[in-house]
Amino acid sequence: CAYRRSPSVGISMSRERHTLDQLFMLDKEARLTKDSSNTHVIKNGLISETNKTPQKVKRVGHANETHWKSGDGTVPYQSLQHCRAWEGSCDVTVHEIDSAEHRGILGDARFHKILLELLGCRQVP
Repeated sequence: CAYRRSPSVGISMSRERHTLDQLFMLDKEARLTKDSSNTHVIKNGLISETNKTPQKVKRVGHANETHWKSGDGTVPYQSLQHCRAWEGSCDVTVHEIDSAEHRGILGDARFHKILLELLGCRQVP
């Protein structure tokens, strides 16, 4: 959770120092409501999705779907789904790799297999 501390950004600059006033502070005492504690977690004031978080997936030409998923630990699920907005203007195929982490996915054999298939490689290890 974050809350606004000040109505404006204050920047002080001189040759010797540069400072930026903090506008928001994490509320490390914040707690989730009973309903949201089933679908999210909070730690040190940061709320995160879980695999029980309902996500609306919008697809061009299809009815909206609800998936119970979370992002990759860095990027929220809805942001990862943004490429679906391109459906209709180009070919879009989404491959979701369960339990893959944001940077760790680059070393994930499941990602390598999908990438090689998309590149047209005949033999995929």
